[in-house]
Formats: sequence, C-alpha cells, structure tokens
Amino acid sequence: LVHWMQQANYKLAVERERNRQLAEMRETLFRELQHRVSNNLQLVGALLSLQRRTVADERAARSLDEASRRLSLVGRISRSLYDSETGRHRLEPFLRQLVRDILQASGRDDVRVTLDIGCDPDLPPGASVPMALVIAESVSNAIEHGLAERSDACIDIHVMPEGKGGMRIEIADNGCGLPAGFAVEQADSL
Repeated sequence: LVHWMQQANYKLAVERERNRQLAEMRETLFRELQHRVSNNLQLVGALLSLQRRTVADERAARSLDEASRRLSLVGRISRSLYDSETGRHRLEPFLRQLVRDILQASGRDDVRVTLDIGCDPDLPPGASVPMALVIAESVSNAIEHGLAERSDACIDIHVMPEGKGGMRIEIADNGCGLPAGFAVEQADSL
C-alpha cells in the first residue's frame, strides 16, 4: 500500500511538473504573439507613413497620416497592455503613459494635461483596450481640433467611481468648442 501511494505521489509530481512546463510554454507563446502583433501594427503604420510621401492629394495624405498614427498608437497600447504577470493594469500609470504617447504622436509639447483619478481599479485587458482607444481618440481630437490655435492648451481627465465597480471618465479641454450647429447624429467622422 505504501509503495503504491509513493508511486501515485511520484506520478502526481511528474504530472504537476509537466503542467507547469506547459503553462510556462503557453505564457511564452502568448507574449511572443502579442509582441509580434504590436510590431506588425507599428510596421503597417510605418508603411502607411511611407506611402503618404507618394500621395499628392492633401486630403488623402491627411487620411494616411491619421491611419498611420492610429495604428502606431494601437500597437503601443497593445504592447503596454499585455502584462505577462497578471494581465491586469493599474489605471493611473496606464493613463499617464497613454497620454504621453498621444502627445508624442501629435508632436505637441505645449499641452498641459492634468489627471484627476478618483478611483484606481485594476483593468483587465478586455476593458483596457476599448477604454484606451476612446481616451486616445478624445485626447487626439482635442489636440487636433479644439486646441490647434492655443498656446495655453490644457486637457483635464477626471476618473470617478460610478455604480457598482464602474467608473466615469470625463475629458475636457480649454479649446474652441464645437462649431455652431454641430449635431453628433449628423457627423460623418469618427
């Protein structure tokens, strides 16, 4: 009976080690996949930027610039989101890095950004990506459209708890505001 139990324990230890090695291999493959995906996104963004040099139409050139910028930003977001340790991220450092990346991509170093974080939950990647894209688009639009003519440009980002485990994010700027007669239902842009 003792010999049989020792064999069972040995087999269990061997199986546990095999499972640990498989989990480690899966994690390594996942990290490599994420690394390649973000590299490919940034490569496509760079190719669009190169293609832009051959386009004479200014509207098409701006569209290629915007697509290139967005792809590069998504690549950087993707790279920063997939933490191999936990897969979760603290909101404040994540937002600070995201805003730095957006400002760097815009070429504006005169925009003052304040973050008021009233809650700091862990963010799973499933929530982080769409939130990052919405914030990136909002901040980019503020820089490009609302703050284009301002030398004292300022963007305020407020994060507050809301409901059960939720949060509310407000982004405001001191720019020119929406044009007269603007209706979001009739807008044809992103």
